[in-house]
Amino acid sequence: PVVFFKRCVYSDRYIFAANLYESDCMNETEWTVYQDWHNWMNQQFGQRLALVGIIYLRATPEKLIFLNFFNYILPLEMRGRDEEQEIPIEYLEKLHHKHESWL
Repeated sequence: PVVFFKRCVYSDRYIFAANLYESDCMNETEWTVYQDWHNWMNQQFGQRLALVGIIYLRATPEKLIFLNFFNYILPLEMRGRDEEQEIPIEYLEKLHHKHESWL
């Protein structure tokens, strides 16, 4: 069977967690613990976590879209989540650059 996920342990590690560390939101100890945990997960479940492929929907940070798996696409500001209304464009640009570099 084919299973689709919006995110995986790899994008969490190489995009989101790395960005937190590089933005000084995670200190050296936390980053080391996170990397150790990630490595342990890969050792324990590596075959089950292996990716067959990645589907990447490229969008500029200014036109960031959210793919809703109920068959429609919403601009970030239309999702209606209060916590997402004030996301700085610089944060989205960092994530965009990390995705582009990683993939």
